[in-house]
Amino acid sequence: MLDVDHELNLMAIKRTPTNLRLLHGNPGKKPLPKNEPKPESSIPACPTGLSAAHRKEWKWITSELDKVGLVTQIDKAALLVYVDAYVELSEALREIVKEGPIMKVPVFAGNTGRVVGHRYQKNPWVSYP
Repeated sequence: MLDVDHELNLMAIKRTPTNLRLLHGNPGKKPLPKNEPKPESSIPACPTGLSAAHRKEWKWITSELDKVGLVTQIDKAALLVYVDAYVELSEALREIVKEGPIMKVPVFAGNTGRVVGHRYQKNPWVSYP
């Protein structure tokens, strides 16, 4: 059975946040909302336990977003997901550049463990989830 409220919610046109409209010069020239909630712009603390690469990207993206007033404490979880995805993508690209999209891997003899040849396989970083 369809949930009518849910279906209607999916079909609703999503509004562009006021800050983004202001950054783009309010292209539709529609009046800006006056009673819109305005969370205070502040950089959330960097979560503990992150790698150096994660912390570096965290500092960069939060400072850039703060310059235009687009970061609040509410954004912490979304920023963490972004930072993690960015670092993993960077690592995957480095590995693909280093090894290539196709890798030459040794084939070992089953009983002796000696290398008896080579085969080619797709670099696992190419299809990394």
